[in-house]
Amino acid sequence: ASATTLRKLYDVGGGVGGPILKDKLWFFFSSRYWTSSSFQPGNYFNKTQGTIFYTPDLTRPAYDVNYYRELSGRLTWQATPRNKFSGSYSTEKNCNCFYNIGSGTFAPEATGDDFYKPNYRVQGTWTSPVTSKLLLWAGFTVVSGRGNSIYTGGTGTDITAAALTRG
Repeated sequence: ASATTLRKLYDVGGGVGGPILKDKLWFFFSSRYWTSSSFQPGNYFNKTQGTIFYTPDLTRPAYDVNYYRELSGRLTWQATPRNKFSGSYSTEKNCNCFYNIGSGTFAPEATGDDFYKPNYRVQGTWTSPVTSKLLLWAGFTVVSGRGNSIYTGGTGTDITAAALTRG
């Protein structure tokens, strides 16, 4: 095959929300899980992993995996008729696994995972309609994340070899 073929693809999410105190306090919670994975044409896992030789394992075609997970929550409080406060928190975890395998020059064991965890976002806002033409708004957002590149295949004692024909 000369084109990638789909291995797995789904996107599942949902949310729920509503009042906690009538006309005063509301909540909203949501979650999402998304995955995409494709087989890489002409590329296979190494049957002789742990040696200096690459022997394609034709029963194990190479593939990439990308996934994203998110959990979020928000509270909104109508403190007075003219003062509304809202706060939210989201946490994410995602991975571009077997990163760069799509180039076709790396066996899965020679790639890495770009893994992002923990990632979170905190946000708060205040709004106050002063007149029908003037709205005061203030807010803050804090975003924090960490990216980790992780060696995908083999062990720390494996011998590294590059084949000029395959990279």
